[in-house]
Amino acid sequence: DRLADAARLDPALLPYDAAALEGLRRSQAEGARAVLVTDAPLPLAREVARHLGIDEIEPARGAVARRSAGAGWIWRALRPYQWLKNTLVFLPFLLSHDVSVAGRWISAALLFLAFSACASASYVVNDILDRRQDRLHPRRRHRPIASGEAPLAQALWLPLPLLAIAALCCAFLPPACGAAIGVYLGMATFYSAVAKDLVMADVLLLALLYLLRVLAGGMATGNVVSHW
Repeated sequence: DRLADAARLDPALLPYDAAALEGLRRSQAEGARAVLVTDAPLPLAREVARHLGIDEIEPARGAVARRSAGAGWIWRALRPYQWLKNTLVFLPFLLSHDVSVAGRWISAALLFLAFSACASASYVVNDILDRRQDRLHPRRRHRPIASGEAPLAQALWLPLPLLAIAALCCAFLPPACGAAIGVYLGMATFYSAVAKDLVMADVLLLALLYLLRVLAGGMATGNVVSHW
């Protein structure tokens, strides 16, 4: 209650369920009684009720059912669909027609895993930094961290095991690959913190990240990447 008295809450920034709000609006239009049932302190509950256009508030008396934050959010926070970009590391030896050499497949697969782990770590960091802005976006507000499904305390440590996986993969690759992964992390961090808000800088940096994947793939498998 003391924290609630000192807090300045903007109810518009809370992660609402759009479908639930639409159902609420329809019910209100049909004359149904709308009540906000919550165990939050009354001053905060009033702010939310006023924002939603609800006139009545009832205490939950500890009976509010909370959705359990299971491990499912971790997989979505990693954005595995973005790993497709990292298949570029396979191009140097595939285009050199060295597909029969098992060692090249293993090296490229390890580099693919290292890039994917680093990419997921950077996505998590980016979502943590942008969580407030994401809550105002119609699509990004459903991301696990922005929506509150992912506890911030757990999301903060998630990049650590991902970076450990990347480091382990690089231990079995040429040192140049580890350097390329380090450059990738630096560029990805710079993109999240600065470049994504700069005109053309974001496009150029993303293009360099694609090129870095191809060059690193050649380093891992020992295939020369031409200037073309």
